[in-house]
Amino acid sequence: MIGRVPLDGEELFHAWERAIDALERDVLLAEGFVADPAGVLARGAELPSGWVPTELEGTIPATLVPRAAALLRRQAAVREQLAGAVGSARVDLARLRRTAPVARATGPAYVDLSA
Repeated sequence: MIGRVPLDGEELFHAWERAIDALERDVLLAEGFVADPAGVLARGAELPSGWVPTELEGTIPATLVPRAAALLRRQAAVREQLAGAVGSARVDLARLRRTAPVARATGPAYVDLSA
């Protein structure tokens, strides 16, 4: 339960809450992508294209600090997982590039015995 917010800080509180909600949605999506990339893409989820900092005046309300701190820990964990996934993808791509491509046949692909 969120604590009592003074009326003069209520608007700022809700602005911070909306900002944290938006960040949390992106983290949930990133966590899902790490767990099941094909599934996230198959469901047509739109991946975050980047983060634009919210311009909020004042400091984060004390009642939202624990939630923001937990979100920060989740962001750090998913960032590490995504970095590992990118590293694995690079290794796989390098392996594919080292594999000799199959050359296309320049002549007939069959022998005509009736000629």
